[in-house]
Amino acid sequence: MSPTKTQIFPSHVTGIHETPQLTLGETAYLCGTSPETIRTMVDLGLISAVGGELDPTFAIQVIPRVRRILRLHHQVDIDLNSMEIVLDLLQRIEELESILARLTMTGRNSDT
Repeated sequence: MSPTKTQIFPSHVTGIHETPQLTLGETAYLCGTSPETIRTMVDLGLISAVGGELDPTFAIQVIPRVRRILRLHHQVDIDLNSMEIVLDLLQRIEELESILARLTMTGRNSDT
């Protein structure tokens, strides 16, 4: 049974300080994909499930990563089997851009 539009909030919050957890169906629904695609991402090591293999749950923080994977898969036609290396390269680019921005700001501050 897939969640309805009124069930978009995590249903597995067990404590106030714990990370909300989503079922497989909720995760798929919020990402606009199928549970099978989410399971494939888990099998390929692209995302991690918090719960068990038969009834996995997911931290809510996985949603942006799944959406990014789906966007790359559909818009740029990157195969899910190749996705990990693409994600690693994108993360490295973001890290280098951040370092460059800090170095640029440091250079500007030393000029004054």
